[in-house]
Amino acid sequence: MVAEKNYYDYNYENGSAVRKAKPEYKKSNLRRDYTVVQTPKKHISTKTKAKTVIWIVSMFVVFLVVTYRFNLINEKNLKVQNLKKDLTSAQSILASSQIEVEQSVDINQVEAYAKQKLGMQKPDKNQIIYVDNSNSEIVQNEASTTVVDKVIDKIKQVINQIF
Repeated sequence: MVAEKNYYDYNYENGSAVRKAKPEYKKSNLRRDYTVVQTPKKHISTKTKAKTVIWIVSMFVVFLVVTYRFNLINEKNLKVQNLKKDLTSAQSILASSQIEVEQSVDINQVEAYAKQKLGMQKPDKNQIIYVDNSNSEIVQNEASTTVVDKVIDKIKQVINQIF
């Protein structure tokens, strides 16, 4: 039975969960004992070393470029945030100044100044022209035209038809 065990477990050590390869033994001709055969170390070429160094340096450079771009983007975002704060403060100042102007101006005083100093008066019904924004054409109020204006318009139409 011992021979069968050695037959199946020839290349592995027992006693742990992970099986480890046993070293190979070679019979020496000079001596009658067994010696361990060492596997030769692989020689790493200078090309392989140079490639790994170049790869590491290039990854480092890429990392530096990415962090530099990240910092630039963060600076721009910080400027945008500061400008937004300035904009909101300017808008609040504008709104408060508009409110102050509206409160300080009295419409009755403006109307009195326009009538007394400038000689202005409110327009009559025939002086009002209504503008239609949809067609952007000037439309006169039909009620504002007088009989005299209608007669003059008819005469103009007849003269235009003749010539």
